[in-house]
Parts: sequence; C-alpha cells; structure tokens
Amino acid sequence: MSAVWVAAAETVVALLTAENTALAAMDLGRAAGLAAEKTRAVEELLVARKALDAGALRDGRVREVARRLEGLTTENRTWLERGLAAQSEIIGIVVATAQKLRRETGTGAARYTARGMSARTAGTALALSAQA
Repeated sequence: MSAVWVAAAETVVALLTAENTALAAMDLGRAAGLAAEKTRAVEELLVARKALDAGALRDGRVREVARRLEGLTTENRTWLERGLAAQSEIIGIVVATAQKLRRETGTGAARYTARGMSARTAGTALALSAQA
C-alpha cells in the first residue's frame, strides 16, 4: 500500500509546488484556483495514510516523499503568512485612505451629479494594484 500513499503524496507535492510558485509571484488568483484540487488531494492522501502498515516507514520512497512534503508544507505556511500580512497592510491602506477622504469631503447631505456620484467626491478616485 506504500505505492498508493506515495502516488497521493506526489499529487500533493505537485500542487504545493504550484501554489508556492504562485504565492512567491503574488499571483493570488492562481494560488486560490488550486484550493479545491489541493483539498481533494489532501483528502486522498489522508485516506491512503490509513492503508499504510507499520513497515511503510522502512520504504525509502515513503521517507523521501514525506521529507519533500514536510519541506513544501513549511514553505507553503510561510508564503500564506506573508500573503495574509500583505493583505492586512492593503486593508489598512484602504481604510486609512477612505477615512482621509471622508474627513476631507465631509459627511453632510450630498448632492449628486448626473452620473449618480456625490458632487462632493465626484472627482475623487482611488486605485489599488495587487502587482508586486
């Protein structure tokens, strides 16, 4: 049954490698797009683990793939933590900018332009980019 576990683990290794590459490039869309497939692969790995016998750790293939998997999961956690920190910074910038705009434009009754925008803020623009 080691071969079944190794095959399932190799699938997870490939997906973690792809996700880590995407996260390193700050390609969050590509990384997020792997979530469903990664979840299925991990579920298959857990099922395969139940079929391993006590002697499986003597199998060199199992040990080698397990080491790779451990390294990739550690790297993945680091990339995800960095991504969450960056997301938190971006949210902070958006909130601070919105608060500044609100202070500068006031909060009283607003008049609207023909396009439906507040006359007070019709010229105000805010743009963000996720590119690093």
